[in-house]
Amino acid sequence: MNKLVTIAIPVYKSLSYLPNALQAVEQQDYPELEVIISDNGMNGSQLTNVIEKHYFKPYKLRQNATTVDVVTHFNQLIEAASGEYFLLLCDDDEISANYVSELVTTLEKYPQAAVALSRQDVIDASGAVTSSSIDNLPSLMSGEDFLKLWCLKKHGFKCFITYLVKTEAIKQAGGYPNFPRGFHSDGALLAKLCLNQEIAFSKQCTFRWRRYGASNGDTSTTQDLTKATKLFLHFLESDPINLEFAQRYPEKWRQFQHWLVQLAWSI
Repeated sequence: MNKLVTIAIPVYKSLSYLPNALQAVEQQDYPELEVIISDNGMNGSQLTNVIEKHYFKPYKLRQNATTVDVVTHFNQLIEAASGEYFLLLCDDDEISANYVSELVTTLEKYPQAAVALSRQDVIDASGAVTSSSIDNLPSLMSGEDFLKLWCLKKHGFKCFITYLVKTEAIKQAGGYPNFPRGFHSDGALLAKLCLNQEIAFSKQCTFRWRRYGASNGDTSTTQDLTKATKLFLHFLESDPINLEFAQRYPEKWRQFQHWLVQLAWSI
């Protein structure tokens, strides 16, 4: 029996690229999906009209009565997930049609891994590819090896908002830490998922991260980034999962922390 996978699509105000995201989900060749579309922009019937025009499979709609910050919204979706596996797909991003099936197969092959990543393309407003991750990563890596490649920028990943993860693992990790505008939040969560875990990878499927002038990172302020970086550095020294790992593996944690601090400052 196929395991249930939750695909969560958080929606804010701009619905311009939502049809692309919906089409990418509808084209998935994996049969057991729980699709949650969540309105955080009080879009009302405007959102339902877009969904009904572009998505023709079962889905669940949730709506916040008032807008919450982006990280709170992401964590609401984690809590709402019923699937054994979870992936977050922002409303302006896309995944290949075999994304879910390929990464479920990968995690089933490597049950010691909590997370499965695909290759990654960065796309612009028109959908043109501007950069890609490398394809020659091993199928299974220790969290330590992956973290080193990531922090030293050796694999070409630009964003860690979308991957397939065991739902229980992401809930046990506490979801996304709440930093301003979500800066460092996805990296902080993935860093925790790397601790004493394995990371699986498949080059047979693709996550397409759209970066353009109106996307979240490009409209944030230096003040937002500064505050988020301070909170991220504090998170490294105060998060209970980090502290437990640091106590058990002090030398390894010092190296992890060094790499992550370097990464934060490079951003």
